[in-house]
Amino acid sequence: MQRVLVTGASGFLGRQSVPMLLAAASDVHALVGSRQVPFPPGVQVHRCNLHDGQEVARLIARLRPTHLLHLAWNTAPGTFWTAPDNLDWLASSLHLVRCFAAQGGRRLVIAGTCAEYQSGPEPLHETRTPCRPSTLYGCCKQALHVALDGYARQEGLSLGWARLFGLFGPFEQPGRMVASSLL
Repeated sequence: MQRVLVTGASGFLGRQSVPMLLAAASDVHALVGSRQVPFPPGVQVHRCNLHDGQEVARLIARLRPTHLLHLAWNTAPGTFWTAPDNLDWLASSLHLVRCFAAQGGRRLVIAGTCAEYQSGPEPLHETRTPCRPSTLYGCCKQALHVALDGYARQEGLSLGWARLFGLFGPFEQPGRMVASSLL
């Protein structure tokens, strides 16, 4: 049986991912912070501060997820690019994955960002554009990817890294580019 834990489940990506996972997986657990949003019946919701290492370790030990979809990060419009808490998210994400692996987790899928790439006049290309981020946000996401790539190989974990670009859709934060231009 698959037991999927989704971090950032009440955020833009999580709110859209949870129903799809519920349709495909037997046991879906949504990890939320302070924001309350409705989830479909069958989703088990847990409150957890991902920056509290002991709280994370206890939750992972209790749930023992086989799959982890890690979407949580600071994405406050306009401020997340340079926010010092990107370093906290990097550290908390590493701790989360180590707890997940220690409890027998097998498959990780983590949201990366287009900010990991070097920006320039040429269109970005997945295999040709170098990863040379220019913001703290991009640097921390890239550092997480590099560290987890090595850790996953060492520990026998399956890792999927999704570099996301210019997303828009239901539940978009009003201050983000496309949403704010429609107001």
